[in-house]
Amino acid sequence: MALRLMPLPACVVRAAAGAAVAFAVAGNPTVATAEVPYQVTFSKIESGELAKLMAEVSELETLRDRPPPSLIALRRRADGDMERLRQVLRSEGYYGGTLSYEIGEAAPSFLESTINSFESDDDERPVSKARTEVRISVDPGKRYQIGTVKVLADDPAQQEIVADIGSRAHGLKGGGRARAERFVGAQRRVVDWLARRGYPLATMKAPNIVVDHATRKVSAEFIVDVGPLVRFGPATVGGTETVDDAVIERRITWSENELFDSRKLRDTRDALNATGLFASVTISHADRPEADGTLPVRILVEEDQLRSIGAGAQFSTSEGFGGKVFWEHRNMLGEGERFRAEGVAAEIRQSAEATLRIPDFLRFDQTLALTTAAERERPEAFDADRISGSAVVERQFGNIYAASAGLSLEWAQIEEDIDRDELLLFGVPVVLKRDSADDLLNPTKGGRLQVSATPYVDFLLPERQFLVLRGSNTFYAALDDERRYVFSARGIVGSILGESRQEVPVDKRFFAGGGDTIRGYAFQAVGPLDSDDDPIGGRSLVAGSVEFRTRLFGNFGAVAFLDGGNVYRDIVPDLTEEFRFGTGLGFRYFTPVGPLRVDVAVPLNRRDSDDAFQFYISLGQAF
Repeated sequence: MALRLMPLPACVVRAAAGAAVAFAVAGNPTVATAEVPYQVTFSKIESGELAKLMAEVSELETLRDRPPPSLIALRRRADGDMERLRQVLRSEGYYGGTLSYEIGEAAPSFLESTINSFESDDDERPVSKARTEVRISVDPGKRYQIGTVKVLADDPAQQEIVADIGSRAHGLKGGGRARAERFVGAQRRVVDWLARRGYPLATMKAPNIVVDHATRKVSAEFIVDVGPLVRFGPATVGGTETVDDAVIERRITWSENELFDSRKLRDTRDALNATGLFASVTISHADRPEADGTLPVRILVEEDQLRSIGAGAQFSTSEGFGGKVFWEHRNMLGEGERFRAEGVAAEIRQSAEATLRIPDFLRFDQTLALTTAAERERPEAFDADRISGSAVVERQFGNIYAASAGLSLEWAQIEEDIDRDELLLFGVPVVLKRDSADDLLNPTKGGRLQVSATPYVDFLLPERQFLVLRGSNTFYAALDDERRYVFSARGIVGSILGESRQEVPVDKRFFAGGGDTIRGYAFQAVGPLDSDDDPIGGRSLVAGSVEFRTRLFGNFGAVAFLDGGNVYRDIVPDLTEEFRFGTGLGFRYFTPVGPLRVDVAVPLNRRDSDDAFQFYISLGQAF
């Protein structure tokens, strides 16, 4: 029997030849694969934001330092870029844009032409970096707008449930910019809208998106499986070890059998995180309701470290060195009681303080703070020794508002020049706060407003009665999206009513100057002075500061600031008196805890008693 060989197709022959060449290269380490260095140029794009996005997703750009082994591989890389760049165009609302590319070579030199004339025109031939260029042409076209948007129930019987879902709910308003991410976000918002109204099991089907190139509009039909209407079922708690489950249960913001509202899961999670007791909080619901129409909820927590110890230090030319240590237990008695003991040792002040904070006092959003302290102060203005105690009830109103009121009792011996005074002051401190700042030690947006009023009566001299009023407002604004540049401003006012300046205990009077008010002046040195140029304090205060903060590079930053203000003898500031201004520069090193602050300031209208400059080091921004 004769065996007849059939001719192989040409494509098989070429594949076999290619495989043989690849095998020969792999088997011979002396044969190296050449690379094709290249450069990329984009046609001019009017939108700088669009140009930036395209450069970020382009593999031709991001992999430019890793050139491909051949022109064919370079074309494959460019082909892949075309689809990625089309996705960018659609994501920004340019559905009719066009893209193309070409790979070109500069005219070779005479020597290269002579050599190349003996070689085949093969795409696998490497080309030098200077002679390979990928030119990408982008014509975004007109930006498309949002057309009609409909939300339809997968079950027509439930269409009435979704009938009220309009642009305010899904966020797609006709005529708006038709960015792809807005349509994706709209689907999530529709599901969230239903979850807040008793339908947490709603799911979104694949939407119908229609691009009309004639009108340049993008319309959408969102199909949603609404699911059953459910109520909150029983909540179970897991993960607790030393924290009593009652701490968690008191912070559950819904009641069993109440109509399900997903926002209450979030509010409960925020309330639990705010206790500082848990490293993580996860709240989830069952995949299907019980027979009675309720949906069980599971709260799973992981307890955080409940004890901590810390220390800090600061320095200024007028106050000298100072240090602080503290120890804290955040679950002292098992129900989230927070105990903190703190000691301060500085050149002009030494103190010891202990505070026990009892949460859920009388109601869940209320805290009782019990504090006792002993203190010794030796600034230029006076010498004071104190023992004090206070009981203050604090209540939170929403996320940013808080108020507190309480009672305080303070025994003190105060010496001013040759006068010595013994006091037993009973006070009723009342404080209102609004805090929307995004960070405690390094805020970049929001603000802090605080108003306080404390009436005092001296039990040892009952006719001595006075009221201390003080208010401060701070504002923070980031000047760019990355928050590298921040503008901040602060204003402080105060007044003491009811007694003459001499009858108000010197340590309760207003003082200004130093690292926390008017930099450039010594601690408490701004305001009226006695014959020895020592500060005597006043009954009213006006002060303000502005800062421009910037991150320079890495963890390093800089600050330019201007502070100003004065202290006055009378209860109403005499604004005809000269303000004291100080200015300077600061440097910041941003640590995981907060920025390390180094400020150097000079007084702009310096008096004979003022030093030429002041120097401050501490943790955290000045305000």
